[in-house]
Order: sequence, then structure tokens, then C-alpha cells
Amino acid sequence: MSVVNYSHGHRAAVVDMMARLQDHEGALHNSRTPGRQMAGDHFDYLLACCNAQGGCVFVAQHGGEAVGFVVAMLEAEDDADRHLFEPFKRYGVITDLYVDPEARGHGVATSLVARVEGFLRQQEVATVRVSALAANQAAGDFYHDCGYSPYEITYIKEL
Repeated sequence: MSVVNYSHGHRAAVVDMMARLQDHEGALHNSRTPGRQMAGDHFDYLLACCNAQGGCVFVAQHGGEAVGFVVAMLEAEDDADRHLFEPFKRYGVITDLYVDPEARGHGVATSLVARVEGFLRQQEVATVRVSALAANQAAGDFYHDCGYSPYEITYIKEL
């Protein structure tokens, strides 16, 4: 297994995985658009954000086939905002992470996250943020095992 920089040749596989990720999240919460309806456009949006904000997309490959991907970008608080110490105002955000079910349990997600963390260290950010749906216990457990801890929790109420 290897982790490589995204290239256009990965697009079809990543869009397919993005759709499956969306459908998985849709089973956890009714706020999610069906994967096939949004995956291509959403991935294009994420690529544009990465290009504009200095982000990255990495793809995990096994036997020449894409088996996972991760998207991360740089974000920052407003310079005038004073509630955070300066080193914490600029941070990395993992927006999407997916590994094919057949490839899970073999360190693929861990390798993808490690590659993102290395990229973000090169960008000299102090922290990395990631969120997951509250009902996605597997994601929460994974991020905890990777050394992440809760920072802010968002609550939602449908009216």
C-alpha cells in the first residue's frame, strides 16, 4: 500500500468513494444529500478550496487501485479575533477521509492521516481539526486512537 498525491487519473475512483462516504453519513443523519447527486461537484469544490487555501488530497493505493483518500486544507481565524493565542489561529482541517471497506483494518486510514499531518507540519500549523457525525462512533474511535481529542462539540436541533 502506498499514499500518493492526488492526480486527475484518480478522479473517478475518488468521486466514487466520496459518494459512498456521503451515503454512509446519510445513513447516520438525514441531512446528507445522496452520494451520486453530490459527489462530483462536491469533490470539485474541495479541489478548488485546496488550491485556493493550500490544501491537499492524498490517495491510498494498493495494487494500483485507489482504496482510500483524504482531503485537508488550511484555515485561519480572523486576524482581529483575539480569543486564541496566535499559533492556534492557523490550523489544518481534515474535511474528508474514506477507506474502502475491504481495505479497512490494514492501516490505510492511519497512513492517510499521517501523510496529512506531515504535509501540515511542513505548512507550520500548530493543530489539526477534524469532525465526524456524532453517530459515527467508528470515526470517533479512530481519531481518538490517532491522538485526537474533543475540542468543540456542535449540537444541532431540527425545528
